[in-house]
Amino acid sequence: MLLIETTFLITNLPNLVPKLEKFPLLGRPEFLGLFVGAAFAIYWMLRKRKDSAGDVSVSTKFPWQPIAGVSLTVVFGILVYGYAQVRASQVLFSERNFYGIKTVINEPETVGLLNGSILHGRQFKNPPARNIPLSYYRTESGIGLLLSNYPRGSSGNLRVGVIGMGAGTLAAYGRRGDYYRFYEIDPAVVDLSSGASPYFFFAHDSAAKIDAVLGDGRLSLENEARLGELQQFDVLAVDAFSSDSIPVHLLTDEAMGIYLEHLRGREGVLAFHITNWHLDLAPVLAALADAHHLATCQVRNLGSTWILLSADPEMLRLPNLTEKNTALVLTRKPVLWTDGYSNLFEVLRRPGT
Repeated sequence: MLLIETTFLITNLPNLVPKLEKFPLLGRPEFLGLFVGAAFAIYWMLRKRKDSAGDVSVSTKFPWQPIAGVSLTVVFGILVYGYAQVRASQVLFSERNFYGIKTVINEPETVGLLNGSILHGRQFKNPPARNIPLSYYRTESGIGLLLSNYPRGSSGNLRVGVIGMGAGTLAAYGRRGDYYRFYEIDPAVVDLSSGASPYFFFAHDSAAKIDAVLGDGRLSLENEARLGELQQFDVLAVDAFSSDSIPVHLLTDEAMGIYLEHLRGREGVLAFHITNWHLDLAPVLAALADAHHLATCQVRNLGSTWILLSADPEMLRLPNLTEKNTALVLTRKPVLWTDGYSNLFEVLRRPGT
């Protein structure tokens, strides 16, 4: 019983305690499990040491197992109750549809968008600060550094595509004359971020022209290419991989060919957001880069991981970006996914990675 309760608490604590992600060690179940395991191991060694010294067994002196079980159950109950109370008091909006549960959370300084338990964007409530990009999209993140430093050429304008709208945070980087085109499969997300009565205002406040295309991002791009409507993006960001269930069809060899069709040319950059608790997608992107002869780099900071790819290596050496990016770090061999083959077991994260 004690083992079951401990295991359940360890694996679910990151989802039970709001903002636990701010404490990297406690936010990772494997690290938390190590701490709990170490505590039990130390206790066990002390118990054995006393036994070997001829003392009466600790277990007969003190009923530690029943009390530990009850204590853990009480702590677990308090956590669940506190989590439910905090969440209930913070919820501004909640809706379930085919694509999951969307929840808008009211926090002291920000409003956050959750899909299930995964954060998909956050915005300051204070109007003077609400166009500051937060979470995975801050100015120091991979996509932030790319969009802030991308050379604008003679026109001075950028065309940016984004697969996965979330709170529409990337619209905050748009300047007058820029064009941002969001591809989003979930109509609830589009309404929350760019509808008539949104909870998030990045798209509404942006100086750029904003379009939202409802539908599967890859299928929408395929249809546009078939109609001869190539978008000529300077940057195409693919941001659909932070949840537990990822859209594999966005990471195949065939999908990469479609993305490249819609870039302006060799100077175009693909940006993949691959922050994920359970999956390490870097080997997949490394294989795609090799197959399409693309230069790569990664930016890992602020709790996010972005991988950038371009046919022109100089586009990955932009000012400020160079100081933050590194070569791709792989924990296993590259693996090429196609529309006919993909295997999530190949990219499951190993403990500590």
